[in-house]
Parts: sequence; structure tokens; C-alpha cells
Amino acid sequence: MALNILSSMLANRRRCALLMVLALATVACRSSESDSTGTTAAASATSVTEAATTTAAPATTTTTTTTEPTTTSDPRLELPAEGEAWDLVYLSNSFGYRVAQHYATHAEKALGVTVKAHEQALSRLTAQQALQHLQDLRYPKMGDLIRNAEIIVIYGVPNWEVPESREWLDTCWYDQRNSPAPTKDYTEEDWQEYRQELEALFAEVWHLRQGLPTVLRTVDAPIGMISDWREVGKERECIAGWESNFAVLRQAAEAQGVTLVPVFDLFNGPNHDEDPRERGWIEGDGYHPNDAGAAAIAEALAAVGFEPNHMPEP
Repeated sequence: MALNILSSMLANRRRCALLMVLALATVACRSSESDSTGTTAAASATSVTEAATTTAAPATTTTTTTTEPTTTSDPRLELPAEGEAWDLVYLSNSFGYRVAQHYATHAEKALGVTVKAHEQALSRLTAQQALQHLQDLRYPKMGDLIRNAEIIVIYGVPNWEVPESREWLDTCWYDQRNSPAPTKDYTEEDWQEYRQELEALFAEVWHLRQGLPTVLRTVDAPIGMISDWREVGKERECIAGWESNFAVLRQAAEAQGVTLVPVFDLFNGPNHDEDPRERGWIEGDGYHPNDAGAAAIAEALAAVGFEPNHMPEP
């Protein structure tokens, strides 16, 4: 009987050992499957990442392609969109009477937009006074007009208070018919203070416009007194003075990125010896442009186009 008991114990031990082996094999198998699953998942994640990377590349290319147009140098990017109204300011001495509306009409036809004209033609306006109008915070209207205008024409005459130019202005101003001729020939050197005033005026316009592209023009002036000056013998001196004055205006305009439209040449011919009264462009006072003359100035302004100017680099 003892033998039977011993045999039974041995059989139980073998059975237990076998069960332990089977259990260990099962754990190992599960671990192997887990590792295999993890590896497969990692490989799948890697494949997904690589796929995402592969598919993302064209997106980057597409983004670059779509942003390219914003880097072009289209000068009208900052101007009103199609269908929006534009503002036009004409700030000058009294020679600018009636020009603004004629010019606005040309702009509407050329640009296909509505243009609102703001005429500010002030009697004997100097460049210095024009600058003061733009900077004077007590009268913000002028500055606001310039700030919001896409098209601007601006001009001011020399300062009457500058001694170097006072004699010439007293003898060769538009309405000086019978005064004597200047005692000297005026050259560009005599107008350097005027040039500084002009450059400051143009720079202030750019400041108010915050450097935005602007159709920015200036004009010189028509001379209606040639026949009168010729009669009293001072035509040469007066015309030479105006030529040097307008040369300085051109220099200031070029320095500040402003387009000069030569009204002097238009009214008085390339040699500046033609009488615009004979063309029917001058009022009965002998020196202000009439409506036909104003229309001629506006046409000359429109003839140079409406390409925006840009503030010069500092």
C-alpha cells in the first residue's frame, strides 16, 4: 500500500511539473505576441508618420505657390479696391481754380472709379504756408484731406518774406505790369531756401500719407504777362527768373518722388516766349487761367497717367 501511495505522489508531481511548463510556455507565447504587436504598431506608426510627411510636402509647395502673388510689386496694392471712391486734393495758389474737377473727370475715365474732388486753391499760397496748413493741428481739415487722398496735386509759390527773392517778386510777379526790371539776373542759387520749403512740403505729404503709394503731382505755373513785360522791356529778366525758379521746383520734386507736370511749357511754349492769352486760356485779369486754361492744365496732368508715386528711401 505504501508503494501505491508513493506512486500516486510521483504522478502528481509530474502532473504539476507539466502544468508549470505549460503555464510558462503560455506566458512566453503571450509576451512574444505582445512584442510582435508592439513592433507592428510602431512600424505602422512609423509608416503613418512617413506617409504624413510624404503627403505634407506638396502642401508646403502649394502654400508657397499661393503666397507668391503678394510679393509682387503691384503699385496699386494699397490703393482703393475696384468700386471704391477715390479722393483728389488740389492744393495750390489761385492758379489752381477749377482744375480739380476737370482733373477728377479724367481720373474717373482712366481708372474706372468715382473720384471726389477737393479744390483748395488759395490766393498767393506759398510753399511755406501750405506746409503750415498741413501741420497746424488747430485746423486739421487740410491734413485730413491729404491723409485720405489717393490723388494729390500740390504747389506753393516762393516766400515773399525772403529778402533774396523779394525784389524779383516785386517786379516779376504775375500782376506786376509796369514796375521796373530786376536789378540782377536771378539764378537757381537765389531759390535755395524755396527749394528747402518745397522739399519739406512734399515730405509732409508723404508723412501724412504714411508712405502709401499716392498719385502725387506738382505743377509749375503759366505766365500770362509776357506781352506786358515785353512792352516795358523786362521780358528777358522776368522769364529767366521764372525758369530758374521752376528748375528748383523740379529738383525738389525729383528729390521727394513727386511728378512735375510742366504747365509753364504748355502755356508759354518750349522757349517760354508765347503769350497764352492768344490761345484763349487766360482770364480778363491777364494772368489767371480761365476755365479753358484750367481744362488744359487738367489734361496735361492726366496725360502723364495715374501711376502712383512712392515715398523715396531715407
